[in-house]
Amino acid sequence: MKKTVAIIGATEAMGSSIAYRLAEAGYCVLLTDGSDLHRTALFGKLLALLTRIKLRLRRAHVRIIFSAREACWEADIIVAALPSQALPDLAHEIKEVVTGKIVLSIIDPLLKTRKGLGTCAMSSNVNELAQLLPHSRVIKAFIAIPSEEIENRNVRKPADVFIAGDDEAAVTTGMEIAKELRMRPHIGGKLAMSHALEQMMVAAYGLRLPEPSHILAAEPSGVDTAPEHVVARTENN
Repeated sequence: MKKTVAIIGATEAMGSSIAYRLAEAGYCVLLTDGSDLHRTALFGKLLALLTRIKLRLRRAHVRIIFSAREACWEADIIVAALPSQALPDLAHEIKEVVTGKIVLSIIDPLLKTRKGLGTCAMSSNVNELAQLLPHSRVIKAFIAIPSEEIENRNVRKPADVFIAGDDEAAVTTGMEIAKELRMRPHIGGKLAMSHALEQMMVAAYGLRLPEPSHILAAEPSGVDTAPEHVVARTENN
């Protein structure tokens, strides 16, 4: 019997794409978010995702869970797909119920800035997640892979994905999941390698990153802000 996977942040692009592929592969998928679904419009988005999956995959085992904590308690594997800024609150909510469990981070390393998109110039957000969840087996997977490529994959040309982590068994599980999603997984080394892998994969997809001298200053009022160590991404020439 396939394991149960909780998608925390299923309303995000990567979260919804992975949820569909996991359901297609026969996993029991729990859809949730890091917020109280009773008080937000996110429930409507999750319901739309659930309906879309059920229409395509009538035998899929997919449910909506009203709290991240409850979903993580029930799940064997947790997929973190929330924005980076939500990590502290998420970790605080689920910390007690994810001891010993695999937490697979697919958090997008690209952040919105005034000049476009950028990557963190200091470290990967998965390192922060590992520090916040010290008793969980945190791994980084599907590094910088566009969500469209995951959901609209070309079976004849599987996407190359890297799995990084400090727990060998957890990395192996991540590799097996990637294969079931018809991807071509590669061992990416220890978790500390995640940031280097993120930058490499961003470059591999033709997204040119400027030199560190282009580090952004503080954003003006009224504009979405990003940390000072975010490097802006420019369009291809």
